[in-house]
Amino acid sequence: MVPWAAAADEVELTEDYTYFPVYPNSANDLGPALIEAAKRQKLGGATIAETESRHDWQIRMLEDSRGCRVERATVRLDVIYRLPKVVSKDADVRAEWDVLFPRILRHERQHKDIALDAAREILAALSRLPSARNCDALVENANTVAEQIHEEERERQAQFDRRTNGGEIEGVIRFEVSQ
Repeated sequence: MVPWAAAADEVELTEDYTYFPVYPNSANDLGPALIEAAKRQKLGGATIAETESRHDWQIRMLEDSRGCRVERATVRLDVIYRLPKVVSKDADVRAEWDVLFPRILRHERQHKDIALDAAREILAALSRLPSARNCDALVENANTVAEQIHEEERERQAQFDRRTNGGEIEGVIRFEVSQ
């Protein structure tokens, strides 16, 4: 069991931001500098930022002569944003970055929202699991249900990136990255 607890019917959310430096020489160099910095961070494809989410769930069970049932379910979602941080005193670079960064952050936060919706779905599904013949079977059912929702969430994340072309439709510049 994970040593944390959230209130019943509530997802515990933690968000952490990590930044990696980007050193463009000019506003025209911003795109290539973002690409190079992202490559050094091992971000995939044309990605210049990334949101990682981890779901943890647990159930407290009550066993009696009729079997085992969920007494309480809790879900925790940890979100880690990996974002570029432009380091430049050039006014043109700063002006370009001041427009681009909020767009990047908004896109990444939408990934968090998709993960949070899935965490809420997991919590609701675990809370209404039917009783099982024993607690081992209940844990197996809980993990199956939660993993299925988590898998659906991964597909929704991919659909979101396809729909927004990795944020390009939202004004996030998309760069071609050669491997």
